[in-house]
Amino acid sequence: MITHRNEKVFFVMFLLLIFLVAAFFFSPWGEKFAPKIVISGETSLIGAQKEIALDVADTNSGLARIEVAFIQNGTKYTAFLKELGKGEENKSFRSVTLLKPIEMGLKAGVAELEITASDRSLWKNEAKISQQVVFDFIPPRIAIKSKLPNYTSQGGSSVVVYEASKRLVNTSVVVQNESYSAFPLAGKNNTYVAFFALPLKGNPRAAILAEDLAGNPVRVNIPMVVATKRIVHDRIAISSSLLAKTQDFAQQYNSLLGKSASETFKAVNGGIREESDKRIRAICAVSAGQKFWEGAFLRMQGSATMAKFGDQRTYLHEGKILGRSVHLGVDLASTANAPIMASNNGIVVFAGDLGIYGNTVIIDHGLGLFSLYAHMDSIAVATVGSMVKKGQVIGKSGLTGLAVGDHLHFSLLIGGNFVEPLEWWDGRWVANNIEARIKAI
Repeated sequence: MITHRNEKVFFVMFLLLIFLVAAFFFSPWGEKFAPKIVISGETSLIGAQKEIALDVADTNSGLARIEVAFIQNGTKYTAFLKELGKGEENKSFRSVTLLKPIEMGLKAGVAELEITASDRSLWKNEAKISQQVVFDFIPPRIAIKSKLPNYTSQGGSSVVVYEASKRLVNTSVVVQNESYSAFPLAGKNNTYVAFFALPLKGNPRAAILAEDLAGNPVRVNIPMVVATKRIVHDRIAISSSLLAKTQDFAQQYNSLLGKSASETFKAVNGGIREESDKRIRAICAVSAGQKFWEGAFLRMQGSATMAKFGDQRTYLHEGKILGRSVHLGVDLASTANAPIMASNNGIVVFAGDLGIYGNTVIIDHGLGLFSLYAHMDSIAVATVGSMVKKGQVIGKSGLTGLAVGDHLHFSLLIGGNFVEPLEWWDGRWVANNIEARIKAI
């Protein structure tokens, strides 16, 4: 006979049992939630080698085992296997794995990608991702279409048009350590145009880099004939007016206050100049994917050349060298506050103060080509993003920034690297070396 007391004990034991069962199932060891798997990047098409980014997480019992494998013709090929021990660090795991399917024995064609992850619970909960993949080990073929003789010079500009045998995900032109964007050519499948700059020194080599959807890379050298540029070496005695101008200019930098005239000049010609040039590179890092300019670029009307592109300068004061620099533009002087015109059609990407360059306007002419107008007294196009036409007045010349006389510092850049403006002022050069090469397809 069950007494009231026994019923109470039974009921308490029953509640305790329910509590223990619930505690077990809600504990890390009893949970029944599988890990979460996330794959980053394109995995349906895999080349001779390709990286796969894998993120796996289990916030309850933690991860125990992760495997990445391919199944082809009934055979399993393990690409990645990780056994994890106990510990909080096993709540999540990230891996960037470089797959090399040829070395694993896989063949070109179809296979199954299988990713599994199990946790440390009693049930060994498992998550699985399975998808079909195609192995493509053939790199894209690159055909240079602009086959006219590619004559250029140190510090000069060049362009290449090329066609790929298949769709590309990445492509550019590299010159030594500098990379230049390639842009799809309108109306042509898998055809690209890339402008690039040649450095002022050395015997540069240029090459096309490309990568297809499967991750197969290819490199094709660009044949060129590079002429040596004559460089002018100037030893410039720093005048008292330039030292005074430098100290006036440096007042906007707290780190330079209290320094002597010579120390200020060294700092401005060194660190401040470098800082200004880095800003210019950043501004010119992204360009419109279409050509805005038409024909030769305009030179400042009625102006005389005061300094040339590429001039090597050594600054002296009282017989001591205070610094060196390379002049990366052409200085043009006319009357004071002379009108400055846009050298060609384009979009304004910068209008304002730019360190040693003073009041500056930078115009994007498309396909990586930019023009820069510095030391301006006033700017007539303050709206970034506005379109300007060739010959449109964009401001007046001046002596802002680190300039001791009213003039225009004019530069042309490709992908943030300065190039020789004389070439782009020459209509025949533009027609023969740029337009003809783009149309030679």
